Amino acid sequence: MFDSWIVDGEIADWLTETDRCDAALPLIPDDDGTTASAIPPDLAELEPGILLGAVLSSIDVRALSGHDRVVVMAACQRMASHYQAQLYSAMALVADAVSDTLREDGETDPELAEEASS
Repeated sequence: MFDSWIVDGEIADWLTETDRCDAALPLIPDDDGTTASAIPPDLAELEPGILLGAVLSSIDVRALSGHDRVVVMAACQRMASHYQAQLYSAMALVADAVSDTLREDGETDPELAEEASS
């Protein structure tokens, strides 16, 4: 189910657009002897999300130039920061929910809310 969602979604569009070799990019031989672009030309600008995650999971960093490795590293950090921000948001929402529940039960002790949230 997930695989078909990716293929039917925006990743399929990206693959169609970037499947062609770009002469300006370094070319790396694939297992079958054909060549493909080392990294997508817009990798440095891709926003965190499913498209960037799919692109990053398909890159063999060992086969890249030093510059391209840095571009991939920065993209990985964008993804990590994105997920870290989602985690912190979820943590804050849990604390809010616990505080609301305790308040509804008549509890006013902030330390109890903090302990229950953790």
